[in-house]
Amino acid sequence: MAVASVAMAPSVGGMEPAITLDQIYLWQREHPWNLEADTIVNSSNTLVVVSNLDEAHSSPRLHAAAGPGLIEECATFGGCHIGTPKMTNAYDLRARCM
Repeated sequence: MAVASVAMAPSVGGMEPAITLDQIYLWQREHPWNLEADTIVNSSNTLVVVSNLDEAHSSPRLHAAAGPGLIEECATFGGCHIGTPKMTNAYDLRARCM
């Protein structure tokens, strides 16, 4: 990939993007939910619920940042098969959706 043809993401809060692909920025740092973006993509467990037992997973912090609306919406899914995406509102986050 030619770096010169790629739009570079700005540094936000001292974080630099790990990889930049045209207008898609991949962030591999803690707390990327403060970024103003069209969408935030996050991995989750198959239940799509917050688990305090899974502290290595980002979902508990993401749900806390998004607020109770995200938890309520995820509860309506009835789970999620591995590899099957779900889209939600972003609620209290600066993104449009997740």
